[in-house]
Amino acid sequence: MDNEFNSTIYLVRGADDAIQLQ
Repeated sequence: MDNEFNSTIYLVRGADDAIQLQ
């Protein structure tokens, strides 16, 4: 459960970083 939550946060952060890089 914790791993699933952490994975979701990681993906959201990655998407946010990708948007900022553009």
